[in-house]
Amino acid sequence: IEGTASPAQSVLIDGAGSGIFTDTQGTGGGGSILLYANTVTLQDGGTLSATTSGTGNGGEIQVNAGTINLLGFASINTLSFLGDGSAGNIALKATQQLTATDSFLNSDAVEGTGHGGTILLSSPTIRLNGGVLSTSTAGTGNAGNILLEGQQISLGASPSAATQGADLFASTSSSGQGGTITLRGMGGSSSYAENVTIAGNSRLHTVTSAE
Repeated sequence: IEGTASPAQSVLIDGAGSGIFTDTQGTGGGGSILLYANTVTLQDGGTLSATTSGTGNGGEIQVNAGTINLLGFASINTLSFLGDGSAGNIALKATQQLTATDSFLNSDAVEGTGHGGTILLSSPTIRLNGGVLSTSTAGTGNAGNILLEGQQISLGASPSAATQGADLFASTSSSGQGGTITLRGMGGSSSYAENVTIAGNSRLHTVTSAE
């Protein structure tokens, strides 16, 4: 989704059941979802979903905007269910600010042999208040990685539940390897964020718990 000759002014996906969905259940790869706008807002259960339950990989989801707002149980997922395909990647890039409140970004591989995808959040200011980011696996595939690139990165409590912080998972509960979670600046792998705050019971998980 974009304007005719430039990014759209704004994209709003509002309400449970509202969203953009692609799915693959066979051998082909899933379709990708690309949004380009000055402001992108998902709220009250609004969803972007590109999933797979076959041998093809899940689609990619990419959002490029000035400001990205994920509010009130918004969901972005590129899951792989019970198949050989790997979960797709999620990339959210905002030139000004990215805020996620009580929202869920999932690039998990649920059973099967597929790998988890990668979640990238990139913005000068990133605020995660409650909610979950996950690239985990429950099958033989490896968990994916989570990368937050910004100058000001804040993980804090949900405004609706003070004891529930933001949870980031790159874990595996089977034979696959756990992923990595990286918080850094916007200048590449050796750059540093100016300020990183992890508070309000927020946690980063890279657990491997195979029996």
